[in-house]
Amino acid sequence: MQLKPNPANAAPDGRLPRQSGAVGLHVLTLTPFFPSLENEVGGCFVKEPLDALADLEIISSVIAVSPIYSWRPHSSPAAPAEWVRYPQIPGTLGLSSAGRFLHASQLRKVQQLHGKRPIDVIHAHAALPCGHAASLFARQLKIPYIVTVHGLDVFNSCFLTGAPAEWRRRVSIAVYRNASAVVCVSRKVQKILEEGMPAGTPGNVRSEVVYNGTDTELFSPNPNCPRSIPAQPAGAPQPDRAGRARGGL
Repeated sequence: MQLKPNPANAAPDGRLPRQSGAVGLHVLTLTPFFPSLENEVGGCFVKEPLDALADLEIISSVIAVSPIYSWRPHSSPAAPAEWVRYPQIPGTLGLSSAGRFLHASQLRKVQQLHGKRPIDVIHAHAALPCGHAASLFARQLKIPYIVTVHGLDVFNSCFLTGAPAEWRRRVSIAVYRNASAVVCVSRKVQKILEEGMPAGTPGNVRSEVVYNGTDTELFSPNPNCPRSIPAQPAGAPQPDRAGRARGGL
C-alpha cells in the first residue's frame, strides 16, 4: 500500500520539498488510542509511526477521541493531539451508533481543519467508532480513508451478542467495504477480515498486512538470557511468547 501526495503539489521527482509554501501530504489520524497526560504509554503504537512519517514529509493532524461518559484525557507535550469527547450510549450497546455521534459532534472541527490545510486522507484506528466517522467525513469532503484493525474482534461482535452484535457487524462491514484500504496488524487479523465479509458482495474489501514494528534501539534480546523458554512444572501455567502466563489476565 502506498499513499502518494497530490501531484499538483509534487516536485518533478515526486517529492515535496520543505520550502516556503510547499504542502506535503496531510493525513488526519482519528483514533481512540493515543498517549495522554494521564497515560503516556497508551496508544504509543499509533503515535510512534507518526514520527517516522514526518521524515517522509507527511503532515499529521491527530484527533484522539473519548466518549463523554469516560474520563477526560489531556494532551501530552510528548504526544500532541487534540482530545475530543463525543456523545455515546454507554457501553457496547451504543457502539454501532457511536460513529454517527462522533461525526456529528466533530464535523465543524474537521471542516475547519480541511479549510486551513486540505486533508488528503483520513487514517482511522478501529472500525467503531473512528472508522465509521471517517467514512462519513470522507464522503462529505470527497477524500479517501483507510482503517487499521488492531485486534481479533474485527467485526465487533464478540461481546453483548444478539441484535446489538449484528448492528455492530453491519456497520463494520460497511466501513471496511468503503475504505480505500484496511490495514491489518497480522495475517491472522486479515484472514478473519476476509472470511467474515459477506460472500459474493461487490466491492470486496482491500486489505494489507502491516505488522507493528519494534524499535531495536530500545528493545533487543539479552545475550545473557537463554533463547528458549525453560520447562515448567506439571500443572503450572505455561507462558506465551510474550512471557505472560496463559490462563491469567
